[in-house]
Amino acid sequence: MIRLGRSAKICLPALLVAASVQLAAATDTPGQPPTSGEPGTAAGECASSTASGKDYAAYVMGIEGGALAYQAVNPNSNATATGAYQFIFGTLQDLGYIEPGQSNPGGGPGEWTGVVWTKKANDMGVYSRTDFLNNPAAQDAAFQQFTSENLAAISGKWEGKSVNGTPLTAGGAAAATHMMGAGAFSKWAASGFTAAGLDPGQAAANGMSLEQYQNHLAGRVAGGGCFDPGDTTPAEQPVDDLPEIFLMPWDSQTKPPVVKPGQISSTAR
Repeated sequence: MIRLGRSAKICLPALLVAASVQLAAATDTPGQPPTSGEPGTAAGECASSTASGKDYAAYVMGIEGGALAYQAVNPNSNATATGAYQFIFGTLQDLGYIEPGQSNPGGGPGEWTGVVWTKKANDMGVYSRTDFLNNPAAQDAAFQQFTSENLAAISGKWEGKSVNGTPLTAGGAAAATHMMGAGAFSKWAASGFTAAGLDPGQAAANGMSLEQYQNHLAGRVAGGGCFDPGDTTPAEQPVDDLPEIFLMPWDSQTKPPVVKPGQISSTAR
């Protein structure tokens, strides 16, 4: 095992904005990640860092939506992950974009036929999955809400802690929670942020062992918190051949995260 020296990159004080995530202003080019230096800072924004000077939203977009950005959909037949931030069907229901009580439409690309979107979504011009994919502003708004609720749900569980030798910041905690959900993050925190506290089902759904999942989450903690992911102390097994787009839990047998402030749970909807 090789441990590299840990040296923090230049970072805006994420703790000061832990409960309020602001995305870049509407002046950003549609379909492109928000860039640094424009209005709207976010938890974990770096002045110059492994996130290439982009803010937290752009960092998450890079590891979730990848090059497809706002048009990204997971092609797996079991996956409903949609858009730049790879929101699954159940999460969009929890965020108030899709009417509750509707069955999962099934995974893969294509339209969600028969799915009714809420007035909240309609007011943003979203009446279908295609509309959501073609609406960066709606996706950014959902991401802002999701991140704020995640940070509220895990408040008090990460402050002053570290993962694989990297100090947790609001941006790092949010980046990990974006993938695993607030309930799973809380269990991970209770284990001292070790692989023993991770959900084997979530790891398997993303094609990883528990050790690989631990290392991947540690990389998110580092990247979201303005540290160099290469400066983490890896778990025993290296991460190899990871999928191009990382997912929030998407398998139909995996419970999607429910992240309402004050309520930490992980229940199917």
